[in-house]
Amino acid sequence: MMKLPVVSVITPTFNAASTVERTLLSVLGQRYKAVEHIFVDGLSEDSTLSIILSYQQNHNHIRLISDRDGGVYDAINRGLDICTGDWIIILGAGDEFCSEFVLAELFETGLFSDDQVVYGNVLIRGDTPWAKDGTVYDGPFTLEKLFRQNICHQAIFYPRSVIRMVGHYSLDYPVTADWDYNIRCWA
Repeated sequence: MMKLPVVSVITPTFNAASTVERTLLSVLGQRYKAVEHIFVDGLSEDSTLSIILSYQQNHNHIRLISDRDGGVYDAINRGLDICTGDWIIILGAGDEFCSEFVLAELFETGLFSDDQVVYGNVLIRGDTPWAKDGTVYDGPFTLEKLFRQNICHQAIFYPRSVIRMVGHYSLDYPVTADWDYNIRCWA
């Protein structure tokens, strides 16, 4: 029997009690089960930790570390250091997969067999400063387009080989380290 590629979902959290369960349930509901879900919490002061721990008791694919960190990108870097998956995706607290079949479809179409970054679209829920509710963000990217706008991290699957080459998110960019990371991946 073939070993399925493991997908590591990294979710940085801090006081995310109102949204973290949505992400937990989205990952739990995936038909593809070769998944580990790593929560990197920045010492939440609300019920974020108790929500995660309540699910962790019954689901051994959920891992949690909670410690002071230097912000979201530091938390992601800590997740990258401990994840064991062949493929890595970053889902923030409140982010969800668009369906329960996303991971299974990526595997079945062979996209988890290439050693390249795989990305898709994001459906925006709620208004943001850069997109309105219901907007689909945002089709094929060229290098020129990537220089103008970023790919949403919740739509990118990074193969471990790329993570090894590119390394960590730069903490020099407190707001746009993911954009810098994606440009370095392209390079």
